[in-house]
Amino acid sequence: MTKNLDVLGFELTEAIMILEKNNIGFIVKESFGKEKLEGVKRVIGQKIIADNKIELIISCF
Repeated sequence: MTKNLDVLGFELTEAIMILEKNNIGFIVKESFGKEKLEGVKRVIGQKIIADNKIELIISCF
């Protein structure tokens, strides 16, 4: 069963460190804005997709 970890709003690198520390698998999907393609990548959404695996939606800010 996946732990209830909330990494919403975290920078991607920090979110990955938290998930790896807790042995939770993840996949990353990127949402592209109209103009901003570079910058700090942050988690803007997350959902449990399987036992012990989370999908992270990220975007640049």
